[in-house]
Amino acid sequence: MAQKIMKMIQGDYIEKPDFALKSIGASIDYEQTSATYNHDKARSYWNWIRLWNYAQPPDPNVTPGNCWAFSGDRGQVTIQLAQKVYLSNLTLQHIPKTISLSGSLDTAPKDFVIYGMEVSPKEEVFLGAFQFQPENTIQMFRLQNHPPRTFGAVKVKISSNWGNPRFTCLYRVRVHGSVTPPREQPN
Repeated sequence: MAQKIMKMIQGDYIEKPDFALKSIGASIDYEQTSATYNHDKARSYWNWIRLWNYAQPPDPNVTPGNCWAFSGDRGQVTIQLAQKVYLSNLTLQHIPKTISLSGSLDTAPKDFVIYGMEVSPKEEVFLGAFQFQPENTIQMFRLQNHPPRTFGAVKVKISSNWGNPRFTCLYRVRVHGSVTPPREQPN
């Protein structure tokens, strides 16, 4: 019951397995991930609210300032999944405006593309292009391309944010799918 109440409070109704969770073995591929935003003014801002570990890649802890920030409005994160997955959806999460310390959502990602990745041989497969609407804090995106194969990693490539010229924040990225082949849909 308590878990159900917490989900209601958080507005989190995504009830799908998340293969991007660190707790089940997923990790960030730092070689294929943008550098963390590292500006002294931003650091002092985050430090005064004691949430300075914003340099961590996207994680389930969605509280103001606890995001992974990269410089400007273009960047990417590559997530090594906990295991190979037939991908179906990706969920992005940002804080609501009501708890934003700046009162703005201009650091939220806007336009982004998703790729399925393989390390060996190195390969990127386009899975879709989307737009995040920051008024809806949790958004699940159904992949537009569904190759009949598994992927061991996902790249989220952000090409714009909602207006902040200095940095973009990713609070949480979830990767959904199945370890077994999806059932074919009847025509």
